[in-house]
Amino acid sequence: MRTSKFMLTAIVAIAAIAAAAPFVLPNYHLHVLTTAGLFILLTSGLNLIHGYIGRLSLGHTAFYGLGGYTAGMLSAKLGLGLLITLPMAALVTVVAGLALGHITLRFRGAQFVLVTLAFGAILHLFANNLVEVTGGPMGLPGVASPLIHQNLPGAHLFGSRASFYWLVLGLDLLALYFIWRIVGSPLGDAMIAVREDENLAQAVGINEYRYAMLAFVFGAALAGLAGAIYAHYVSFVSPEIFHFNIMIMILVMVILGSVGTMIGPVIGSVLVVLLLEVLRLQDAWREPLFGLILVFATLLFPQGLALLVRNGFQRLFHRQTGRQADGADAPDDSGPTAPRPSPVPAEARAASGRADTGDTGDLLLSVQDLTVRFGGLVAVDHVSFEVRRGQIVSLIGPNGAGKTTTLNLVTGFIPRHAGTIRFNGADLPRRLMPHEVAEQGMIRTFQTTRGLQSIAVGKAVETGLHRTLGLNWPNIFKAITVGMPEGGRTARAEALLKRVGLERDPQELTSNLSYGEQRLLEVAVALAANPTLLVLDEPVAGMNPEETARMMKLIRNLRDTGVTVLLVEHDMKLVMGLSDHIVVLDHGKRIARGCPAEIQTHSAVIEAYLGRGAAHATA
Repeated sequence: MRTSKFMLTAIVAIAAIAAAAPFVLPNYHLHVLTTAGLFILLTSGLNLIHGYIGRLSLGHTAFYGLGGYTAGMLSAKLGLGLLITLPMAALVTVVAGLALGHITLRFRGAQFVLVTLAFGAILHLFANNLVEVTGGPMGLPGVASPLIHQNLPGAHLFGSRASFYWLVLGLDLLALYFIWRIVGSPLGDAMIAVREDENLAQAVGINEYRYAMLAFVFGAALAGLAGAIYAHYVSFVSPEIFHFNIMIMILVMVILGSVGTMIGPVIGSVLVVLLLEVLRLQDAWREPLFGLILVFATLLFPQGLALLVRNGFQRLFHRQTGRQADGADAPDDSGPTAPRPSPVPAEARAASGRADTGDTGDLLLSVQDLTVRFGGLVAVDHVSFEVRRGQIVSLIGPNGAGKTTTLNLVTGFIPRHAGTIRFNGADLPRRLMPHEVAEQGMIRTFQTTRGLQSIAVGKAVETGLHRTLGLNWPNIFKAITVGMPEGGRTARAEALLKRVGLERDPQELTSNLSYGEQRLLEVAVALAANPTLLVLDEPVAGMNPEETARMMKLIRNLRDTGVTVLLVEHDMKLVMGLSDHIVVLDHGKRIARGCPAEIQTHSAVIEAYLGRGAAHATA
């Protein structure tokens, strides 16, 4: 808390000093700061896309140029002023961002990078070749800067360096405010979850496409505004605004400042612009020196300067608090014993993930004739089974039997070719997305360890609460503009950590947990989504006997508190000790079903695991 207050005070002080700059600095210095401010708009938008969503867009200058040409044409051809051209530039780039995002956000990796790069190249060609509209290679001169229209009084209100500086500073502060609201709310948690592990994010009900689109369009709008201001500022716009060198410069600023931090783009933009100005007099040596400095800075500070500064402040803060603790009076052993922590209230336990199970025994999940083919291979062949409320139902079978594939089909990660799935009284459509299945209350974990490695344990569990927060578009816009109340999310996360038996500091990084603790954390994240059905895919795979016993006890306790569980597991001691009902698969087909005692003596099951000879011997 003290660190946050210190940072807030520092930011307010810096903003106040920046606002007073025109009164003490000459025009040249204002020009440099204005240029840095424009890059702050560009880098902040790209950082939201690249740093928080994890998508590298090389088409950011496309929106920069599109905003510049929108404002330039409205001003040069119609005489319109900034109060009209800036909103229109933002609107045009938002529409373009929606259109491009709809196409590109379904791609991953290099495909996404190439498509965004191609978009910028296409706009560059249009700007060069549509001479009658854009002025072609010679550009579009005569971009004036009236307030509303050049024929109205006060037309040249923005004729000075100081006026543009204040405009850019104001937009920078507004953009940083909105980004602060985003990244400091569950919206930012959802974006980080998408960046860290898309499958895990979707499994707890996070719509990956929605948050990627939000970041992409917001970044496009900031770039469009920067381009529009630049066109008015220099009274000219040309195809050079789309140049790939500008894109590289923006990316360098983000990386140097620290990817995935709010203040990083600010630091990177200011330092790079100042560095270029310092090297301006070096002529032929300017670019080589600039490149060498960036290379050394990247090698020395691979995480970026913002993280370096933040870690320094944190170490200083902890050192000070440590000294205060050392200087405090030691407690008197003869005094009264400190009160033990009170148990988690029933309300907190209910809010932290206990499902609304209804009457035990009611049919919750019905899977009929589930089928999927991969080429000529039928991986799951007309599999049917049921899960009733309050039960633990296990899917077992030898390796390659189709167990995890069946879970992927049921939870929407693979589209099925045939069969029906009825969950909680409603049929699930064939093409339902994983996050839509999760929204119905079917929450899953994965066979391999998944985790939000770069964030704290408590924050990871808070991410799982996303489905319970009602984050529709109106509430998202409200969170961006005025913020979102904490709503007890921290307490709920801590209650869930206690529920799964993970006694760790909620501020501890997830990456510092042991393997067994990470598996417990995955269950806590899934419980945070308030599952009606909890789907566990090999939860004790790779665990030692002690960790396995701990997980077994947890699953039993979950069932006893009303959580319905669908389990895939190879550990037969766990399966037979926990399951109310077992379904056995082999080569994609169901070969048996029944209670544990029936499965243990079933000849087809014995044959699948041990061979035909063993089955005959048992018989």
